[in-house]
Formats: sequence, C-alpha cells, structure tokens
Amino acid sequence: MTLVVLDASVAVAWALPSQSTRAADDLAKRRLELRLAAPGIFWHEVRNALLAFERRGRIAPSVVDAELSTLEKSVTLIDDGAPEDIFALARAERLSIYDACYLDLALRAGAELASRDTALLAAGGRRGARLYDAR
Repeated sequence: MTLVVLDASVAVAWALPSQSTRAADDLAKRRLELRLAAPGIFWHEVRNALLAFERRGRIAPSVVDAELSTLEKSVTLIDDGAPEDIFALARAERLSIYDACYLDLALRAGAELASRDTALLAAGGRRGARLYDAR
C-alpha cells in the first residue's frame, strides 16, 4: 500500500467544492488504495480551515463534521521529526514551520507528498521528494 503524506490543503479541497481540483478529486477516489499519513499539525490546520469556511457560511457545520469523521478514519498521524530539523528545513526552503512538517515527514518516511501548495511542492521537488501535485 502506497504511503502518502496528506497536506491539509488537499483535505480541505476534498471538503469544499470551491477548493476542489481534478487532481485532488482523483486522489480522493483512491483513498482506500492508499495509506494516508500526516504530521501532528494536520488536524489543527484542517479544523481551522474548515471552521473558517463554516464561519463565512461557505460550508454547513454538518458537512464539516462529516468530513472530519471521514478523515479521522483514513488519516494516520505520524510523530513529527525533531523540531530543530524542521526549523532548519523551513529556514532553508523558506517554508512555514507547518509546511516544513509535511515535507520533513514525507522525506523521513520515503512517502509521496500530496499538496496543493505551490511553495511546498517546489521545496519538495528541490529535496527529491516524490510529489502528488493536487493543484
């Protein structure tokens, strides 16, 4: 089973039609064939984004709850790497600490990194990560 580190940007795209892309939808259809993983920051990022869209009236609370339930069943959290390594990666690649957590995990686990974030995908490419461009 292929291990894929799932960036919050992709999970949010699965929940919100306005954020959806063909590539993100294709990945969602393959969820059962994949082992989805994320760093600890994942749940905070996803919940924060969905809550923001809910507060703007762009997604119903019931849809948020259903999406979170689905994600909780399919995404496994993997321990974050060493904070100093993540900081160094963020600094070197000009990423947020949050994005560096995803890239660090993908590199440590030898996993594919699925993201819609242009800067994160570019940094992953420079670091030799296997990428799934969900833009």
